[in-house]
Amino acid sequence: MYDIHSNKAACILHQPERIVHEIPNECLLQVLDARDPLRYRSEDLESYSVHLHPTKGSVLLLNKADLLPAALRSAWADYFDEAAVEYVFWSAKAGIDSLTAQGKFMTLQPACETLV
Repeated sequence: MYDIHSNKAACILHQPERIVHEIPNECLLQVLDARDPLRYRSEDLESYSVHLHPTKGSVLLLNKADLLPAALRSAWADYFDEAAVEYVFWSAKAGIDSLTAQGKFMTLQPACETLV
């Protein structure tokens, strides 16, 4: 997995063909801000991926869905359903809160302290 802050990741993100070739997977997953998904969605990357790998799927993970009013979330769902686009609404914050409440989420702080 690529660290988004690394120089290699920055170079790869500006070269869509490298994303499709160098990151092996069965599905192209785009993590988008649910508040404005069309601004961040790369349809060119999706088309390129399908062109190279016709069987590779594509999914939009719409993060921060908890910040959308239900009516707007429903409108986006209708939009993507009509366009036959696979999508999932997600809230990373709610996921972390849920895992923390279950005692299944820990921060990296304790692990990092042992490395120093």
